Amino acid sequence: MKAALALALMAAASCAGTSADSRLIPAVAYRGTDVYEGPGPSTRMVAVLKEDTPVCAAFSPHAYGYRQVTFADGKTGFVTEDSLSL
Repeated sequence: MKAALALALMAAASCAGTSADSRLIPAVAYRGTDVYEGPGPSTRMVAVLKEDTPVCAAFSPHAYGYRQVTFADGKTGFVTEDSLSL
């Protein structure tokens, strides 16, 4: 429980510095989540998360129930909504 709270707080802090136009919300992507290049399973998978990971997620989902996420290192990808703790 404490680890999940710490991850959520880290995600909130990293999303706070983004512009209001980008409409990002703090979230945690679960361990084992597939990260894709685009919003859908037909796009190239670029990573599989090895641990729960704080991210900034798009406020609204894209096509096929995917949300764009931004990682702490600035890289972006798309994950399914059910793989996020919003």
